[in-house]
Amino acid sequence: MTAPKRLTDLKRSAIVQAAISEFRTSGFEITSMDKIAATAGVSKRTVYNHFPSKEELFAEILHQLWASISAQSEITYRSDLPLREQLEKLLRAKLQLLADDNFLDLARVAIAAAIHSPERAQNMVARL
Repeated sequence: MTAPKRLTDLKRSAIVQAAISEFRTSGFEITSMDKIAATAGVSKRTVYNHFPSKEELFAEILHQLWASISAQSEITYRSDLPLREQLEKLLRAKLQLLADDNFLDLARVAIAAAIHSPERAQNMVARL
C-alpha cells in the first residue's frame, strides 16, 4: 500500500496540470501565473512557492516530458527474444508517444516558445 500524497504534492501536481492546459490553450507568452493559479484552484503565492517563475514551471513540464521519453528508451536487449519482436515493441512505444495529443501540444508550445525566445530555449534544453 502506498502512502497518500501530501497536500503540497497534490497542489504541485495541480499546478503542473493547470499550466499544461493553459500553455496548450494560450501558449507560453500569453499564459499568466494568475491564470495558472486560478485553473489549479490555488493561490498565486502557492504557485510561486513551488515555481519561482513561469520559466521554471515550463522547464518542469519539459523535464517531465523528457523523463517520459527517456523512460521509454530504457528497453534493454534480451537475447532470449527475437530481435525483430523487440524492435517492433520499441517502435510501437515511440509511435504511441508521438501520437499522444498531450505530447504533441506540449511539443508545439515548446517549439513556439523556442522560436520566440531562442535564449530561453537554450536555457531550458541545458537543464534537461
